[in-house]
Amino acid sequence: MKSKRIIVAVLLGFVTASVVFAIVKETTKDTPLEQAVAEVPAAEETSSAADVSPHKVILYYFHGNARCPTCMKFESYSREVVKTGFQNELEGGRLKFRIVNVDEPGNAHYVEDYRLYTKSLVLVEMKGDEQVRWSNLDRIWDLVGSKEAFVRYVQDGVTEYLQEK
Repeated sequence: MKSKRIIVAVLLGFVTASVVFAIVKETTKDTPLEQAVAEVPAAEETSSAADVSPHKVILYYFHGNARCPTCMKFESYSREVVKTGFQNELEGGRLKFRIVNVDEPGNAHYVEDYRLYTKSLVLVEMKGDEQVRWSNLDRIWDLVGSKEAFVRYVQDGVTEYLQEK
């Protein structure tokens, strides 16, 4: 009976130590994904030109306070798309990339505006101050496992929206 208690105590100690180790490791590490996200400018910095173009496209990444590794991939991959594939459009003011936390005060209206129910990438076409159209790039959930497919999908959407109709 005594050996059974010792084994249970050792196993509980091991489980507790493992959980503490995992928590500490997750909260202190700087993963390559986190480094990549940190290297790209914040949303407000991704467009350096004044809003001079009458035809603009805004790519929104909407998230909440809770951020999982998949959510971080959405943001990282999306930043990469706009930074590497649309630098001229960003600098010229034709494309903007905005990261919006819908849980922050004042941002809740986006949930209704774009019928959001989870983390989302939304393309919005603007002509002047008027929103012409928008679409939720909802296939990102299916494509997040393949960076190449994800990037191609978002690039295609942005390219299509940048073409004036």
